Amino acid sequence: MIYPQAAPSVLLRLSILPISGTAEPRLESILRGTIELALAQSPFRAFSNADLAAVETRPDTELKVLYALKAGRVSLRLSFRDQSASLPPRDEAMELELDPQFDQAVSALVLSLLRESAALVAARPASASANEASFTLDPAELEPSAAARADPEEAAAV
Repeated sequence: MIYPQAAPSVLLRLSILPISGTAEPRLESILRGTIELALAQSPFRAFSNADLAAVETRPDTELKVLYALKAGRVSLRLSFRDQSASLPPRDEAMELELDPQFDQAVSALVLSLLRESAALVAARPASASANEASFTLDPAELEPSAAARADPEEAAAV
């Protein structure tokens, strides 16, 4: 679903953490890139805590992704929260095979999780969003993930 350009952009803090045990940096990178591509189809814009230093306002919304990797299977717990309580909280859990369709399944899960909130944000007038921020990030400051550099037509198919 593509949202109108006039819809306000809502900053979303994206946290990706292991449920327990050691971090899996490669899996976290795949998850981050896949989630950022999925969010591009919604009014939400993801920022990590490190990126937030470049933004004047702190986002009220957070998408927390907890993961566990065991024998080629990834258990995911996604939690969406809005501190302003204007958007409904949502939680989802899923276990997926780490296979070529993994990114598509994660994208579908994220879009499903945020569907109701994204529709509410898209329906707001552009000036009504308290989370709307005007900011500029220097592209040299942030290295885009491999998934974010993917072919735009491929990203639209996700």
